[in-house]
Amino acid sequence: MVKGIIFDLDGTSLNTDIYVVLNYINLFEKFCPERLISLKELAYLSGPSLTWGLDTYFYGLDREKIMKEYLSWAEENAVRYTLMYPREREAFEYFKKENLKIGLVTNKIKSGVERCLTAFDLKKYFNSVFYYERTSKHKPDPEPILCCIKELGLSKDEVIYVGDDKVDIQAGKAAGVKVCLVKFGLKEVSNEDDSDYKVTSYDELSELVSRLIKE
Repeated sequence: MVKGIIFDLDGTSLNTDIYVVLNYINLFEKFCPERLISLKELAYLSGPSLTWGLDTYFYGLDREKIMKEYLSWAEENAVRYTLMYPREREAFEYFKKENLKIGLVTNKIKSGVERCLTAFDLKKYFNSVFYYERTSKHKPDPEPILCCIKELGLSKDEVIYVGDDKVDIQAGKAAGVKVCLVKFGLKEVSNEDDSDYKVTSYDELSELVSRLIKE
């Protein structure tokens, strides 16, 4: 029986596709305008950590300066270009009504997580939040998911992990939990068949959870 749900943030709990793409476009324009990058690559960047993105695409450049620009742009624009998904709040209200414990595991840094959760009044739904700084390893490593399960006071077989990226599937499987892939956004997920469930809306997710809590 499922007693808890752990969510990813970007592309799952909030629609940040446009925000992430625009923030990276700003970095490319300012620090390496000669670099050609596809929309597919840009969309993928909302999955891995910011550290991974900077190491991969801005290696050898002034890391501190680029990070400062990223955070400055985020502070000014993140909420403006971020949305909740249709029927999302109703789904979270349903999960709380069913007394499910809800966690959040993201590769996003603390300041970005706090900003988004506060702006969209989502903090009240989460019993446990693991952002980048809280663990030494990050998705696709299972450490943050396992830490979140422990903090929620649940076991692996009582939890479902919900995410939109291949690193979410990898991390969830490595943690030994059931994984639900949400197909809300721009990404093509190469390993989507490794997920246990797939949904295309929050209504579908609510229906899935309704079945799982009765099993």
